[in-house]
Formats: sequence, structure tokens, C-alpha cells
Amino acid sequence: METKVLDGQSTIDIAIQTGGSVESVFDLAIKNGLSITDSLSPSQVLTNPVVTNALVLEYYNMKGLRPATDTDSETEQGIEFWYIEHDFIVS
Repeated sequence: METKVLDGQSTIDIAIQTGGSVESVFDLAIKNGLSITDSLSPSQVLTNPVVTNALVLEYYNMKGLRPATDTDSETEQGIEFWYIEHDFIVS
């Protein structure tokens, strides 16, 4: 089975989404000729890893979860990305 990468997804995101655990990242990398730290491109198609935790996989599918944690901190803006100790004076 194959999965299309969404914007902001990392190899670990895909491993959890399609294999049910972080440990699946190694199988995902081998099957797709990647390093576990390689950046992925949106719409890139990857062969799914072996399922290592069916309960997590079932939960993600039931809820329609598609994690996307690969962010570029240089372009992040907004209050959720501010550093309290740097951007605010606390007295």
C-alpha cells in the first residue's frame, strides 16, 4: 500500500500514520530508499511500512489523523511560536 505525503509531514509522521509507531520509520526508510531524517515533499508517494501497532493505526484511521510536525521554525509566526522568556517581560 502507498501513502501520499501531505505538506509538513516527516518520515516519522508517515511511520506513525501508516505503521502505528515510531519504530516503523526504519522500515519506511528502507522500503523507500530514504534516510529517517530526509525531508519529504508534498504529494511524494511512499510505500507503507510494516504495521507495528495495529491499535494506534486503527485509532489514526478512525479519527482521520494525519500528523504534520515537520515545521520550519524560521517562518513560524504568531503567539503560539513566541518565546515567553524572550518576547515578554515577566515581573
